[in-house]
Amino acid sequence: MIGGVFPDLALEPFNDPRVRQAMSVEIDRDAILTVGGALERGQWSTALPPLAGWWVDPKEDDALGEFYRYNPEKAMQLLDAAGVDGLDGVPFHTTTAYGPIFAEQSQVVQANLLQVGISVDLVVNEPTVHYSTIFNGSNTGVIGHTLSVASIEPDEALRNVFISDSPRSPIPNGELMGEDQQMLDLLNAQRTEGDVETRRKLLYDLQLHIANQMYSVPWVNPPISQVARPELSGVQFIQTFAPSPSLEDMWFNDL
Repeated sequence: MIGGVFPDLALEPFNDPRVRQAMSVEIDRDAILTVGGALERGQWSTALPPLAGWWVDPKEDDALGEFYRYNPEKAMQLLDAAGVDGLDGVPFHTTTAYGPIFAEQSQVVQANLLQVGISVDLVVNEPTVHYSTIFNGSNTGVIGHTLSVASIEPDEALRNVFISDSPRSPIPNGELMGEDQQMLDLLNAQRTEGDVETRRKLLYDLQLHIANQMYSVPWVNPPISQVARPELSGVQFIQTFAPSPSLEDMWFNDL
């Protein structure tokens, strides 16, 4: 599942990729995982969630890691290069839809950004408001913090988010992506490539290119656990992607 911070691409100065890159290296992803109790097994997203065989771990890849490792000094350098000397009052929308841990993680992002002079006003939306605005990128003039549609195939995951007219993309004013011919060519090439290793290389190039443009600021993927309890039978399986309650709460408190 892709999740992250999604600035309006038409909103100055977030229309400058250097500002979006600065946001990415100012966000402490390990601190976010720690809030959810998932530091040891959680992973960092790129343009892809951790799909086995396709996703490249930015902690282990230096080229990708440059865009995702926590680096406040580099964030300040990028903001200086973009001519940005602090921002005030940018609406930063999060939600209660994914549980209290997600909302707490939004506060970590808020505090991280403030350290480099980006002051955001936290707006907490009820699920109905969130899913009709931030989740589909229709609320402009804001930064959204949300999860996106879950995918098990990289083409679907990428097209849900990075195609400008996708109804599932949480990126406001994503028309800029429609002008990125290099990204579109890579998307189309990997979609029709039959050789696994060649496709893997194309998807790596896509992850690197999208990191350079930083159309969205990916964050983290906590581990997902499924638990079978032998005394339960005849119940419908319901899958949730909310990072709360924790597995320990579910098991020991009979939730």
